[in-house]
Amino acid sequence: MWLRRARVPALLVTDQKNVQYLTGITISAGVLLQEKRRTTLFVDDRYIERARDACRRMRVRHMRDFSHVMQHIRRCGFEADHVTVHQRDSWKKRFPRTRFIPRTGIIEYGRRQKRPEELRALRRAERITEELLRRVPRVLRGGIREQELAWKLQLWAHELGADGLSFD
Repeated sequence: MWLRRARVPALLVTDQKNVQYLTGITISAGVLLQEKRRTTLFVDDRYIERARDACRRMRVRHMRDFSHVMQHIRRCGFEADHVTVHQRDSWKKRFPRTRFIPRTGIIEYGRRQKRPEELRALRRAERITEELLRRVPRVLRGGIREQELAWKLQLWAHELGADGLSFD
C-alpha cells in the first residue's frame, strides 16, 4: 500500500511516530525499510529483543546491518518532511548507487484512515471524556486541590473503562 502510494520500490521510514504506527512498538531510535516483498525494522541493542517479540510480521535486524541492506537498494523513497538535508546528503554519500526520492505524507495519509475498530475506540474514548467533563464542575465547587482532581480523573477514567489518560 505505502509503496504504491509513494510510487517507489522501497520506502525508508524514519519518523518515530510513523515507525510506531507501522510496528506497534515505541522506540527512540530505529529505521523501517518497506520493500515490495518484505518490511525490515532496524534497531539497536536496546530494542532488538522487544522488537523481535512484537514485530512477528516483519524482519527485525540490528542497525549495523542497515548499510549492507541499503547497498542493494537502487531507488528508495524517504520521508522528506522528517529528514534533514544533512541526513539525506549523508545517505547519498554512504549509498552512492541509491537514488533517494523525497516523498511527503505517505504514512500520515494511512494514519488518517481509520479502521472500524479504531472508530469504535475513538467513540468510546469520546463518551468517557464527556462523562469526565460532566463530573468536574461538581467537584470544583467543593473546593478541591489540583492534585486531588487529577487523582479523581484517573480513578473515574478507570471506573468508566479507560486504559488510562492520554496525558500526565
